[in-house]
Amino acid sequence: MLDEMRAFSIFAEVGSVQAAAARLHLTQSAVTRQIKRLEDALGTPLLDRRFKPPILTASGSTVLEDCRAILRDVANLKTNLSPTREPAGKFRVGVGYVLADDEFVECLHEVKLRFPQIALSIRTDWHHALVEMVRENQIDVAIIPKHAELPLPPGVKGKVVGTEPLVFAVGAKAIRGKRPSPAELGRLPWIAKPRGTGTREVLEAFLADNGLPFELASEVRDENLHSPSLHVASVLPL
Repeated sequence: MLDEMRAFSIFAEVGSVQAAAARLHLTQSAVTRQIKRLEDALGTPLLDRRFKPPILTASGSTVLEDCRAILRDVANLKTNLSPTREPAGKFRVGVGYVLADDEFVECLHEVKLRFPQIALSIRTDWHHALVEMVRENQIDVAIIPKHAELPLPPGVKGKVVGTEPLVFAVGAKAIRGKRPSPAELGRLPWIAKPRGTGTREVLEAFLADNGLPFELASEVRDENLHSPSLHVASVLPL
């Protein structure tokens, strides 16, 4: 069908079958057959052959614009898929709050230096909000903390690009000189981030997998407010 649309578009541009055949390096009969196949496929005459050379019918003028648009889209698609083409355009990135630190900003700056034709658009939000934005095509990708076993909604795919330790911490008096077991951690009340954060989900999943309760003492978003005196208690891969 693309060959037929191309022959029809070239004919409309140059005004004759002979000139179209020369442009396409085909015989005149081949160009005529291609245009006729397009008419048969669409079920409508595109050329008024009462004139010499033929002119476009009303349907032909409408179809011509559609054919040109389709051919442009195909040409752009081939260009975009070329392995030698430098990435360009707007790239919308969502970043989970817990990852939006100075080191991540440096990574984005490096991307901009390597691919100057990329226009980065950055948005920070909660884990679930960013996943929903990906599903609704409001952003192109979300970089979030997520436990490998936590499911994503239908239509959204994920890939692990790195791991980061999740640190559980308790006050110095609670440790009493030893590393607490998961059971001992489960008996303590938690100061945790609000629901919707990846770290909160990982914590709840870890406790549930070990058959431990989750007793919430307080929800605090800012890590600096979690506790004034902490010791590392346990580490869980994120």
